[in-house]
Amino acid sequence: MSCIIHFIGDNANVDELQRLCPIAPCNVFVKGEPRTTRPNARLARTSGISVVASDAEFEAFEQQQAEAIKFLRRYHTELKAMRMVVGVEMASIDFGIYMRNVIVQNDSFGPDLLAEIASLQLRLVLSQYPPQGRAKRVKQYRRALRGTSF
Repeated sequence: MSCIIHFIGDNANVDELQRLCPIAPCNVFVKGEPRTTRPNARLARTSGISVVASDAEFEAFEQQQAEAIKFLRRYHTELKAMRMVVGVEMASIDFGIYMRNVIVQNDSFGPDLLAEIASLQLRLVLSQYPPQGRAKRVKQYRRALRGTSF
């Protein structure tokens, strides 16, 4: 899952978000409840849901963007309604890509995608992950991931 849309808030109405969601969410979380079914799972700090907009691979950034545009256009009305649900404080679209072994990594977004994102009042996030098998400091990455707010 490389491009995910998140709807998050301390008191987000998760039931309403699920009712309005045009596809099955990939993640549903409620503040104060365990994030997973594992013993000693950490508790969710916020409530909300996440939806996959593109399942293209991390190295297929252009494909992610093309699929995200189609998704945002197809479900514009539903996503707009989800953005307005009581308690939703933040909504974002998060593109996941691999870090490349370059001095400067530049990745850009096209104006069509940016227009769709803006019309839905979504924040734009670009998450970079170490390539599989190359993360020498995996424990550091895991610790950093645990510190995320949702």
